[in-house]
Amino acid sequence: MGIYFSNAQLTAFSVGQTAPNFTVTDLHGNSQSLYTATAAGKYVLLDFYAYWCGPCCSTAPYIKDFYLKYGCNAGDVYVLGLEYEGTTAQTEGFETSCLPGVPNTYPTAAGVDGGAAAVHATYGPAAFPTIVLIDPTNKFVNIDIWPISSVGNIEAAFPAGSITPMACATSVETILNDQSLAVYPSPASYQVTLALNLAENAAISYNIINNLGEVIMTNALGSVATINQTINVNGLENGAYIMQVIANGEQTKAVQFMVAH
Repeated sequence: MGIYFSNAQLTAFSVGQTAPNFTVTDLHGNSQSLYTATAAGKYVLLDFYAYWCGPCCSTAPYIKDFYLKYGCNAGDVYVLGLEYEGTTAQTEGFETSCLPGVPNTYPTAAGVDGGAAAVHATYGPAAFPTIVLIDPTNKFVNIDIWPISSVGNIEAAFPAGSITPMACATSVETILNDQSLAVYPSPASYQVTLALNLAENAAISYNIINNLGEVIMTNALGSVATINQTINVNGLENGAYIMQVIANGEQTKAVQFMVAH
């Protein structure tokens, strides 16, 4: 187990330097890129950890609570876990043991299967966990947020007024239980069908939202009660998306679907 040195946990970088970009694949098969998040104007909180690390297990719930408090990556900050050397199964085991309420937690990439080991090699954390903060200009703000015994410890690492608490979107478990809305097939290669049955006619439109909370496609379908709309998703990157349906100007339903070309 490593020794903790305040603001000295990354061996390769210091505060104020530019963080190198990386792309990993999280436990749900979604691509996660540092510069994609920062280009959206977000701070990025990186949790470098190992599946076998006891202090990592103790710290992870506070990071999860922070993630939930600040919008589940749809707000001002993006939270990402980077496991050191485990397989998907070992990393999922860590989440099951250390993060009650899975899957309502921040995305994580396994070291072996998700490519996170290469990020560890580039960034050089000296001990686990190492919690790092990067600003929207890709500069390191803090390279060792420690100790962490509350959400407040994490919040204190951010510039004053830079992030605002917000509610998370409806959980995947809730939205998938609504049988009046379906999006299929999932995963989809080139197109999906949006099927919706309402009790009466309403002015319907839809948004497709990516994992950064950005609306990347929108369309109005007119005043209808039943919909079987084919939507071309050939231009979307592989990953998870939310189909959000708006009736009479108010969100009524949403469902998650996957794209895999």
